[in-house]
Amino acid sequence: SLAIALSNTNGGDSSTLTVALSSLFITDMARNHLVAVPAYDLVETPDLLQPVVTFGVLNYSTGLLRITTNETIDVTASATTMDLNGFTLHNDNSTAVVGLQGASVRDVDDVSFDITLTEEQRALAIALSNVPGGDGSPVRMSIAAGAFVDVAQNDNVAVVGMPLSEVPDTLLPVLVSVALDLNDGTMFCRWSETMDVTPVLNNVVVSLM
Repeated sequence: SLAIALSNTNGGDSSTLTVALSSLFITDMARNHLVAVPAYDLVETPDLLQPVVTFGVLNYSTGLLRITTNETIDVTASATTMDLNGFTLHNDNSTAVVGLQGASVRDVDDVSFDITLTEEQRALAIALSNVPGGDGSPVRMSIAAGAFVDVAQNDNVAVVGMPLSEVPDTLLPVLVSVALDLNDGTMFCRWSETMDVTPVLNNVVVSLM
């Protein structure tokens, strides 16, 4: 990927790569050393292969979705190289779809890239998962063609319904703040994450407050 960035091909800096060879690099059959080559222009064959997603894992504690591909992906300035509108989460038991618009991307070029879901997206994904809190069907990921590019600016191959490896949410919720309206006795509780209050009778034990 570094060579592409320094090349005169798509994704490069428009300068042709050169190679330098020491006189000790190789010898002929008579053991004569090479005439040193200080700089020799390379004939460059552009990268035309589309990146392919090979694996995905979603951590429900943090909302971190890590996607692995078969080559380095251009995530630097992800706002211009990645279209989160093309990423969705779903499963086989529901028609619900979780779009990833508004999630955040870690801007580092690598063979894997990280997308951190919003709290709303994380909670919705748990409900569609095969971990505690889910509906028993593993979350699947779909990615539209052209949602991201490799270093050579080739569009990704579309992904349709790839099962994700799921890491359950094991973080305990924390009470952040509480307020009491003395006009009508309404209490407002703010938590560190989305709380399950549907239905209230089954999930909230008021007598323990």
